Amino acid sequence: MINYTNTTRHEGMPFDQYLALDGFSHSFLKGQRNGISPYFKVTDKIKLGSLVDALLTQDNRFDFSDPLASKAMIIAGTIKSTFAGMISNFKPQISYTSNMQLDGFNLPVKGRLDWELPNFATIDLKLTAAKNDRDFVAYINHMGYKNQLWHYSKMAGLNKGYIIPFSTTENKCLSIVGIPIGETNEFWESKIKEFGTV
Repeated sequence: MINYTNTTRHEGMPFDQYLALDGFSHSFLKGQRNGISPYFKVTDKIKLGSLVDALLTQDNRFDFSDPLASKAMIIAGTIKSTFAGMISNFKPQISYTSNMQLDGFNLPVKGRLDWELPNFATIDLKLTAAKNDRDFVAYINHMGYKNQLWHYSKMAGLNKGYIIPFSTTENKCLSIVGIPIGETNEFWESKIKEFGTV
């Protein structure tokens, strides 16, 4: 079973400081090839997601001059109006650092949650082209979002994780998806043994 030790919670930490923290992130481990991050092209889809994220979780990072700003504001407004009662209880952009341990291997890691519902669950926001709930669930499996939420939940000491999806194709929120947080995770087991030290 994977154990998390020496976990530190970083509340209110600016994003650039989070990036400078030691530790492997899920995005690096998922995308790396032979230990190296391949070239990553920032698409309009990624920019739009970042803008919506900035509006909902960290207003001071929102770029009003971006050509996608008006679209991002419409999406963020729809998400807020749909889940206003819930979002008001969320804590945004909590960062964590920790050590994952398995079978004598140790892997320093980090993660930054979109939201945390204290003492209950981690919440992640995803923009998707999926038109319906069924297609989005298939997309979750394809993109490895279950591994991401498992890791975030374990670092936060929580046993529940949820994804709030917004369909950019249908211009509406899809159903919230619960992510099972079991005892262990095959993706993380393999990464601890591949990149961890004894």
